[in-house]
Amino acid sequence: MRGDGSLKLYPRLDQEFKKKSSLDFQRVMGNIYKKRPTGNIVQGYLWLACLLIGVFVGILAFLLDISVEALSHVRWMVTQAAMDIHPILSWAVLIIFSVSYVFFAAMITTYVAPTATGSGVAEAMGLMNGVAYPDYISLKTLVVKFLGLAFAIAGGICGGKEGPLVHIGSIVGYATAYLPVKMFNYFRNDTEKRKLLAAGVAAGVSAAFGAPIGGSLFAYEISKPNTFWSFSLTWKVFFASSISTFVLSILK
Repeated sequence: MRGDGSLKLYPRLDQEFKKKSSLDFQRVMGNIYKKRPTGNIVQGYLWLACLLIGVFVGILAFLLDISVEALSHVRWMVTQAAMDIHPILSWAVLIIFSVSYVFFAAMITTYVAPTATGSGVAEAMGLMNGVAYPDYISLKTLVVKFLGLAFAIAGGICGGKEGPLVHIGSIVGYATAYLPVKMFNYFRNDTEKRKLLAAGVAAGVSAAFGAPIGGSLFAYEISKPNTFWSFSLTWKVFFASSISTFVLSILK
């Protein structure tokens, strides 16, 4: 393999491909599987899960907005106070605050949860198509993603919340399957969690742009090529997107 990382030599010498695994999307047609609830019961569970995903993503998007506003307000208030003393001092204070915010975001991402690096859209595409990324879905990653994004934006870095909200929505979608509710035990497999992931992705994009239809289409687009998408799932994903946008608008 060349120094620029190109695949002139395969398999790669760094063995990076061995760190990845595949998700199990095959249906297990055993006796236990056949005894699982089907039909309208399952559809009702899925509608409820999509409702909760929309609510949780809307709340997180709202908390992210007010966190960015609070951090930015502190930065500008201190800068304004320094301006009353001397203009040069105000520049120094502004630079120190901005660098400190971005430095904190970079440190917690690098040393606490490296999987929070970047937007997370590419990893969501991989999950929908069967590639498992270790620690991409975890509470630690969610906390670091939230804090890192808030401090990075407040620090004035050229970035936005749109892509990272896809990652946050993905984590919320997966986490919904593990709520301490017996009916959600049905979703604790890769096949069903992929549907919740699609709803979480759509809810995150919708909360970022205020566009439920756009969020639904985005989730469908990044899931291609797929074999799991259906017309009924489209309505559920759109429902989750609408709820997230509605909750965010009400809270704001």
